[in-house]
Amino acid sequence: MLPDSAQVNGDAAGFGSSLVFACDLIVAREDATIVDTHLGMGEPPVGSPFGIVPGDGGGLLALHMTPAKAKEYLMLAKPYTAAELAHAGIINHAVPAPDLAGVADDLVARLRPAMAPAWTKRFTNRHVVDHLARTLGASMAY
Repeated sequence: MLPDSAQVNGDAAGFGSSLVFACDLIVAREDATIVDTHLGMGEPPVGSPFGIVPGDGGGLLALHMTPAKAKEYLMLAKPYTAAELAHAGIINHAVPAPDLAGVADDLVARLRPAMAPAWTKRFTNRHVVDHLARTLGASMAY
């Protein structure tokens, strides 16, 4: 299980924001907006009567944000800029557009050799696996 990364070169909304939060390393253009608008439009995500799809990135938000921020983000469709998210430690870096590719490429280049980051990811994501197992189990109960 190798690490994955997101290079966000524009806004990420809905499922796009889920993809961002599912990544191990996140570098975004500082003015990019990241938002999940499902509940803000008065509709749950497709396939889920709940506010989040447990297996998507929304199910991971409580691991990235405080519960209060995750609720604000999802329930109110609160958009955040990448700069705000980086300042809060939710994503790794928010950079000016001209620097985006260079910073992202530098992070990925530093992941070698492959086995060391793979085992680090496995170890540090243990709580993610446990969290998703509980979340998916709870969603199946409905």
